[in-house]
Amino acid sequence: MTSWGIIKAEMPDGSVEFQVSDGPRGKRSTSYDFDDLTEAKEMLEALRTMERLNTGRTMWEARQ
Repeated sequence: MTSWGIIKAEMPDGSVEFQVSDGPRGKRSTSYDFDDLTEAKEMLEALRTMERLNTGRTMWEARQ
């Protein structure tokens, strides 16, 4: 099961990117990059919904 989250990344040009990722840098297999936090949150919710449909609960919920 994957533990999805949002990572705020400062880019070399000074811009900010929000990465919806299945793990921390160096240990992730997938990430989706957004300039807008709202869009990143929407993607995170969609991924957690898909995870819940596949397993019955998200990794985050399993840890609670």
